[in-house]
Amino acid sequence: MACNSVISGLSEALKDVDVVVSEEALSLLVQYWKSVLTANRQINLVSRSCDFASGLLLHLADSLSGLMFPFPEERLKVLDFGSGAGLPGLPLKIARPAWDIFLAEGTVKKAEFLRRVSAELGLSGVTVHPYNIGPKARSGADGLGNFGLVTVRAVSSLAYIGDRVSPLIAEGGFLLAYKGPNFREEADKCEPALVKGGLFPVAIKKFVLPGTERFRALLLYRKKT
Repeated sequence: MACNSVISGLSEALKDVDVVVSEEALSLLVQYWKSVLTANRQINLVSRSCDFASGLLLHLADSLSGLMFPFPEERLKVLDFGSGAGLPGLPLKIARPAWDIFLAEGTVKKAEFLRRVSAELGLSGVTVHPYNIGPKARSGADGLGNFGLVTVRAVSSLAYIGDRVSPLIAEGGFLLAYKGPNFREEADKCEPALVKGGLFPVAIKKFVLPGTERFRALLLYRKKT
């Protein structure tokens, strides 16, 4: 598939979920995805069965679907918890270059990849934390804390996540969870734990990811004291 055709397919998929990004961002997204697949030969970043074209939809369009919510395009402090290959943090940074993105990843080789690919793409305002954030984390000199948005995708249960990230979210800030078809059962089960941490549900967006048959749900929680 020609590169222009691939970029066009990604752009159309994003438009189908009401997300528009610049041509420059689309090119950077394709470059980023190529780097992921190259590194994936040595590091377990994504499924080895994921090819170039399908991955743009399953991983990049999926990551950017979070922009269906009207987050500000100007500076926003964002934590991507359990970033892995940089999903959704790096696609969000590419689409919203004014955001300050913190990528929390506890696997050293993955953290090294995140640093390297961020530099290769010329992305400023990206910080990689090569460790797992514990439940007692608080704002400190390393910049952790007072996040306006925390994203989680393919990371454990909402209760586990909320316990660790709720202290880091600024009052009025948001937790955005990317989930699949069983989201309702998990959300209902974990809601008491999230509310205990000050995280209250405010919106759910349900959709089939364009170009695929994959059902997705975006769960948005707001931090209140």
